[in-house]
Amino acid sequence: MNRLFLIKITYLKEMKEVEAIRPLHREYLKNGYKDKKLLLSGPHKEFEGQFGGIIIGKFNDISEANDFAKNDPFYLNKIAKYEILEFEVPLYDNVLDKYFNNER
Repeated sequence: MNRLFLIKITYLKEMKEVEAIRPLHREYLKNGYKDKKLLLSGPHKEFEGQFGGIIIGKFNDISEANDFAKNDPFYLNKIAKYEILEFEVPLYDNVLDKYFNNER
């Protein structure tokens, strides 16, 4: 069974502080894409008065997903908190076949 991890990021600081660290955060994410760990990422719109982002990635286990989150500049600079949810993917569009088979 294919498994993915959803990492929900919630900003803890004002947007000015988020924007100051965002370039480092995005460079960090680029490394996740190079390592073929990440599928997609991006900021989400306001939800219940909060702002943040979503990362969906393929990690070996929850420990690896946690390690990835804890090395993110947003986390290291106390800009955001992270919630990680593991989920199974029994159904998906065939556009993801290469991703799940590590053929990217």
